[in-house]
Amino acid sequence: MDNKLPYNNDALQKAIDLVSLLDYPNEIVYYEMKSKIPNLSIIDKHEKTLVQKLPYTFLANMSYNFRKKMKNLGLITIDINELNDCNTITSSYSLPIRIHSRRHDVPLSCYDYWKDHKEQVIEIAKVQLSKHLDRYKQSHLPPSQDALENECAIALFKTGIPGCFPSTLVTTMIDELAKRPEFKEFSEKYAKKQIHMLDISAGWGDRLLAACSRGYFYTGCDPNTAMQKCYDNIIKNHDEDNKHFSKQLVYFSPFEDWNEDKNAYGKRYDTCSSHIVYPNFMISSPPFFNLEIYSKESTQSSERYPLINDWIEKFLKPSLKKTSGLLEPNSPVILHLSDVINFKDNAKSIIFVEKIIEWCVHKLGWTFIGNYGFTMFDVRKETETDEIRQEKDANKLLPKGITKKYENGLRCNNKGEYFSQPLWVFRT
Repeated sequence: MDNKLPYNNDALQKAIDLVSLLDYPNEIVYYEMKSKIPNLSIIDKHEKTLVQKLPYTFLANMSYNFRKKMKNLGLITIDINELNDCNTITSSYSLPIRIHSRRHDVPLSCYDYWKDHKEQVIEIAKVQLSKHLDRYKQSHLPPSQDALENECAIALFKTGIPGCFPSTLVTTMIDELAKRPEFKEFSEKYAKKQIHMLDISAGWGDRLLAACSRGYFYTGCDPNTAMQKCYDNIIKNHDEDNKHFSKQLVYFSPFEDWNEDKNAYGKRYDTCSSHIVYPNFMISSPPFFNLEIYSKESTQSSERYPLINDWIEKFLKPSLKKTSGLLEPNSPVILHLSDVINFKDNAKSIIFVEKIIEWCVHKLGWTFIGNYGFTMFDVRKETETDEIRQEKDANKLLPKGITKKYENGLRCNNKGEYFSQPLWVFRT
């Protein structure tokens, strides 16, 4: 027993024995949240998610010529606590499915790693407990089972679980674009609360939750049938009009295959004006080709089209072309899309975003308005040295000793630019 750890030996062993029996360890905030219907007001208000005029660059490598063409519109900073609260809401619905997904460059999902290497995960969790006592309320102080379970869950998340799309980012962008002169028609719909969101890849339900937080219409598609119960529960719990008709619908189909009957919108109208609200805002985070493996269903885009050129020509382009026929004219489109970078061998990187942007402009006739970056804001962070990664042989879970530079709570480079992820904005 490590005498540096603030535990009672017998109590710790009891906690280890109990956690070892679990099918999967959950974060404390997640299983506390499951006992009640989440309040979505934090997504609606997004009080700590801000659009700022700050210099930024993207985590994803973009060509030098492309960088010169980019139109930086602002950096969106998402407060870490607000982000965690939003992700907890999403997790309360979809985490049991998400733990079975993984990044393409790690061999096992969180769930499979726990099954095969739980002793190593528990050892790391024991050490992390001693470093993070401030995370716990009195009822969860070590060596409780809850605290140990929580640290196991956090360690497993760092093996490479696909992340959530911040719900608060959706409402922030809607408020931001409604102010821009390029979107006059959208601003009028916004003022009347007649927003109808279109989403070609519904993902973990983040954008659906954002729509529910404001009572917006939402039409989404996703091929992951394991998510059906999650979407159904979100709509059941948060759609105020679901007794008569649903403002939010998710179809289980690859978007490129989906045949939308516009007459279906006749059942989805604004109850105040009896006006049919057709899709007038598209926001989506489609798969970055094979960067993340969500399931092994044959309808998953990277399973269906395992070659990048086929994936672009048969999934991404047809999906984007279809949105042009569904969206009202002059609607805003936001795409969260990034190149797939191989940091160890750049020659193996998959660079396609620039060509997609040019295709949207020249082939679809969209106007490229510019790009926003979004990043996490955490004033507590100076360096990060305790990240966790998987070894390629999946035999070890090891600390990743990387120091990252932070300035004013934001991760940055030596040029004074803040790192971020990209949002590409168009007008149809």
